[in-house]
Amino acid sequence: MAKTPNKQKKYEPLNYSSIFPFYLTKLNYIFLIIAIIVLVIGFYLMTLGEWDSPISLTIAPLVVLFGYIVVVPFGIFKRFKKN
Repeated sequence: MAKTPNKQKKYEPLNYSSIFPFYLTKLNYIFLIIAIIVLVIGFYLMTLGEWDSPISLTIAPLVVLFGYIVVVPFGIFKRFKKN
């Protein structure tokens, strides 16, 4: 008996599902970029004027704290609906 040639099997791509869902959306990344901009502005304000100027002692640290305490966590933890 002659062997019949093996037919080529069509391989289907494997669909792996992760146990860790990726939930960051485009808006999350936009808020993280805004947070980086706010932090850069805050650190830039620290360099302005003399060392004892009111901008570098009061306003700049408040801007940096606002960036670290409000904007960065909002960009990470806020869950937007995926479209």
